[in-house]
Amino acid sequence: MLLLSRIPAWFYIAISIFLLSFFILYLLFGYYTRRLDIQGELILLPHSVVLNSPKAGYINEAMVSTGDLVSKDQPLVKIKLERIIENGDVGINSAHSISSQLKQIDSIIFSLEKSKKITLANIQNQIIQNKKILLDIENPIKEIEKNIDDIYALVTSYRKLHKKGIAS
Repeated sequence: MLLLSRIPAWFYIAISIFLLSFFILYLLFGYYTRRLDIQGELILLPHSVVLNSPKAGYINEAMVSTGDLVSKDQPLVKIKLERIIENGDVGINSAHSISSQLKQIDSIIFSLEKSKKITLANIQNQIIQNKKILLDIENPIKEIEKNIDDIYALVTSYRKLHKKGIAS
């Protein structure tokens, strides 16, 4: 349908190649991360002061808490440029999130182990019941086999007597 319009096909091909090459170059050389400018407010007794961070990033650790006395040039927070850096440090929110996930995983593992124990107990009960059923079935089968053997012996003795002419 596009090729039926007055725009030539080479134009569509050129635009497609441009967009594809732009996308590939962005994937190879581009970098994206969500960064936040950290702004805070320091409240002094007579008035408040707005603090700006010298760099953008993520708060990794709070060095002071609300109500603490601070001095000039004292660091208030540790800021990381990336959420996870090479040595494995993570931000406070990430650490809390990971901790929460570990607690959830532990509760899932606990419930799975509990379910496993219940399932094994149920299987053991089924095995016991099946063994009882097997014994109940084996006894009549043994009696039937004994009766068949007795009948076979009778038939065999009847044939012998019949060959001798004693039985008709």
